[in-house]
Amino acid sequence: MCGLRICKKKAVENFLKTHSHYDHIYFFGDGTNDLCGMNTVSNGKVFIRKYHNLEKKLKENPEYQKHITVPISYWQDGRDLIKQL
Repeated sequence: MCGLRICKKKAVENFLKTHSHYDHIYFFGDGTNDLCGMNTVSNGKVFIRKYHNLEKKLKENPEYQKHITVPISYWQDGRDLIKQL
């Protein structure tokens, strides 16, 4: 599921090892390589950018969305994000 450039799952796991004091984690993604990282968020929310590859992949393969255990919000621009935070 992860892209070739960076494994977001490992990046999130490494971050949480040293920053476990956060009550909520918000993960923002638009590319398919963000899916693995979103699957590691267990307390917070994920934000998926509308009309980009990640949203398309989730629509084409709804089973991927089952692995995201936190609420999902969709956004198009910064105004959308401000309204949802």
